[in-house]
Amino acid sequence: MRSSDAWLGWPYDVHTFSCIGAYIALHLDCELGFLSLTAGSQHLYDTDLDKAKRLLKAAETSPHMEFEWKGMKPDEFIESLWEQARS
Repeated sequence: MRSSDAWLGWPYDVHTFSCIGAYIALHLDCELGFLSLTAGSQHLYDTDLDKAKRLLKAAETSPHMEFEWKGMKPDEFIESLWEQARS
């Protein structure tokens, strides 16, 4: 893509393209691949600068969080969602 807003546009694009990829993989009954986004220009608007700074500061001091859902690791959780969707 040519340009991307780092605060709102990029997270939206990642989510949207991930959903499109999952939808296609599900309907073609194939494995979900990797998503790689390349932007010619990444920008952050002045109105979002303070929010981005707060997020980066919180990330520096936050303990590492490990994702677990109902006793499952991320890959197990994703696989269970695929199984539910296919049945």
